Amino acid sequence: MRQLNKHSGSNKKSTLKVVLFIIILILAGAWAVYTMAITPATNKDTVKSTAESSKTAKPAPQAAKDVKLYYVALEDNGKTGQKIGCNDSLVEVDSKSGATSNSTMGALEALLSNHDEYYGQSGLYNALHLSWLTVVSAGLSGDGKTMVVDITGSLSLGGDCDGQRVMSQIEQTARSASGAENIKITINGKPINEAINL
Repeated sequence: MRQLNKHSGSNKKSTLKVVLFIIILILAGAWAVYTMAITPATNKDTVKSTAESSKTAKPAPQAAKDVKLYYVALEDNGKTGQKIGCNDSLVEVDSKSGATSNSTMGALEALLSNHDEYYGQSGLYNALHLSWLTVVSAGLSGDGKTMVVDITGSLSLGGDCDGQRVMSQIEQTARSASGAENIKITINGKPINEAINL
């Protein structure tokens, strides 16, 4: 009887070992299936996330460029720059344009965005200071000799001579930036001289 109990206890231990071994195998298998199932999804998510971020990533901003802008020396009679109407002079100043690949557009945007009546401490007058204008487009015509610029917005003049001053500031800034022989500018669809009643 004792030997039967001893043998029966040994069977119980063996059975217990087998059951534990089977449980370990089941758990190991379940873990392997789980990791195989989760790993591709994680890689897929990583690839998807990288692809999405590359779609939404913006190109690096371009650096501001040096441009020539033109302001007015009042009643200077051509002493410090090109003589324009009302015995004024058109004077070139060095400035920076916004980040754009179109140098004409960048120069004109820099000029039109300045709403100070005078340029810094220079005493040079800005006839555009009352106007709120935006460059819609700027590009060479088919012959490559004419810079065509389309501007929209609100044009306001501060006095009788400001029309000539505005036209000179915009045209000379566009000419300098583009290097084009001819300049054709429209404001709200009208040629610039009509838009400012010259």
